[in-house]
Amino acid sequence: MIQKTKEAKIDIKNEGMWWGIGLIIAGIIPFVFPELLDVYVGVIALILGIITLIFRQRWNLAVIGAFIILLGALNIIITLIDQVQWGFLFFGILQIFIGLGALNQYHQLGKEKTSVKKKRGNIGNGFGIASLILGILSILTSILVPLIAVITGILGIIFSVKQKNESPNGLATAGLVTSIIGLVIGFIAGIIVTAILLSELYV
Repeated sequence: MIQKTKEAKIDIKNEGMWWGIGLIIAGIIPFVFPELLDVYVGVIALILGIITLIFRQRWNLAVIGAFIILLGALNIIITLIDQVQWGFLFFGILQIFIGLGALNQYHQLGKEKTSVKKKRGNIGNGFGIASLILGILSILTSILVPLIAVITGILGIIFSVKQKNESPNGLATAGLVTSIIGLVIGFIAGIIVTAILLSELYV
């Protein structure tokens, strides 16, 4: 069982390296082609890429999957609302599949490791770390991109609750607090932005 756990760790390190490199490359693209992709999203991708390269842990895959699925959903929603640049609709669908692939890797790579930790009475801190990162991202995006803040805040709360149910720790609490703060600020900012847009439409 110990040997299997070591093999899983090697796989996680390898997957983390490639995901980190991919996110950094994706984060650079908006700076080269700002007319195609939002620079702010590029900054978030760069931060996630660097974090993934540094830690290369299983929880990185959960955060990456949630982030890419979120971007895909936003691309689909924006394309359907604006009804222009239909290529982003297919790009959004592709992003969702890529995000699901990351979440599937998170699940597959963690099967043996999770079973070993449960026998030892230690679930780990993966969901707590993921909730904290999502909470921080929620706060960082709450003013400029309220929708992303709301979604990452909700995901952060979900991960925090899951961590608290399995193995309560300070990371889960910190993730819960930051996620709630980001969610509230993002929700309020979203209401303000919507009110401003509606007022301009009816002026």
